[in-house]
Amino acid sequence: LGFKRWLEVDAPNMISLKKSILNTSGVDAKAATFVPVVFGEQSWLERAKECGYNPREGTLFIMEGVINYLDIAAVKETLTMVSSVASGSILAMTCLTLGSEDEKAKRKNSDHGSRADFERVLKKLGEPHRWFLPTGTHEEFFGAMGFEVLECLDIPAMCKKFCPESMAVSVKEYTKTFSETGRGYTLVLLRVK
Repeated sequence: LGFKRWLEVDAPNMISLKKSILNTSGVDAKAATFVPVVFGEQSWLERAKECGYNPREGTLFIMEGVINYLDIAAVKETLTMVSSVASGSILAMTCLTLGSEDEKAKRKNSDHGSRADFERVLKKLGEPHRWFLPTGTHEEFFGAMGFEVLECLDIPAMCKKFCPESMAVSVKEYTKTFSETGRGYTLVLLRVK
């Protein structure tokens, strides 16, 4: 894609925190353009354009730990905006998924918390999850938003592909926690059609 610039789009408080961390750690972020957005009230794409972003240029979008905090309307709006940019642009995102009906039935009789318990804990932390991608709907959901699904990796597949073997034990425990609570963590790679 030939990246010339890095756009960091996030909520204003997170932009301030990221700038502070980068300054404190001595990271050179001169190529970065920070775009503070009040999600649900402002268009992140319009805010990015105001900061000099050209949507006709091939773009790599990375949305780590973002999409699940948006309600379904904002999820669809965000994905539609991403898919409106240059064809061939890439979106790499992480999202939480919900298990199948069979997995839900197994959990009902387990000693692990329910989705409601999980969401209550996150709400106390000020981070309520509002959207989960239902298991097995990647192609259909993202295709309807204008994307080709390149890859969907759950935690074991991500780790096999990207993590050193020395992390295998902690990955196994992390994966077990997610599977027993009926949620999965998925890395989705999409290309704008």
